[in-house]
Amino acid sequence: MRDRDPRINNEALAFLELSASGRISPRSFTFEKIRKGAEERHLKVNQELIGTFTGVEEEKIVKIDNAGAEKATKIGVAGDSSGAIIAASLCHTLTNIDFQVGTICKRMHEAAFRDADDLMDPRVSVLLNKSFDGLPPCLLIVCELDPVRDDSYGMVKKYRNNATTIFYLAYQEALDKAGVKTKLTLLHGIIHPFFSFPGIFRNASEQMINAVQEFMALL
Repeated sequence: MRDRDPRINNEALAFLELSASGRISPRSFTFEKIRKGAEERHLKVNQELIGTFTGVEEEKIVKIDNAGAEKATKIGVAGDSSGAIIAASLCHTLTNIDFQVGTICKRMHEAAFRDADDLMDPRVSVLLNKSFDGLPPCLLIVCELDPVRDDSYGMVKKYRNNATTIFYLAYQEALDKAGVKTKLTLLHGIIHPFFSFPGIFRNASEQMINAVQEFMALL
């Protein structure tokens, strides 16, 4: 058995142990089994939180025209994992977007597309866009132990307080060069799927929510 990575925190360790206990044999993989297993894990992990929301939920249609929406209205796009790619892509195709939030990697999983040509479409591989001018401010959430994290880094070391910190995010670098306001929040000891499992990743989810609130307050 491999030694535990000292960077991984207790929340991530609890999730990995849960995932290992319900692992499906590769020989019996089917989409239905994968889907059912994911639903069961979400229900088990988040059971205590179901029905505890005490705020106000409101679904509202906001019309955006050439002049934009009301001045007090902020319209943005956000996504987790591949959803972040979709959010970033929308910023290149829609106008009047005020902000974007997500974790960006170079492209979505190859199995989601018809062929290699699809992967060369800038709507899929966001970093292939020729221009990033005029895009909305962006908050990037990065998990320290995310297996797809290396897709996002431009391998340019930064130094802060005389110590090497995180690698510079390639998407953030493209936005910075275009003069777009960005902020990067690194969640230490956390792995990829944390925000779908707030029942385990309570501290990490709270950190992300706080980061979003702070970012929104500065818009």
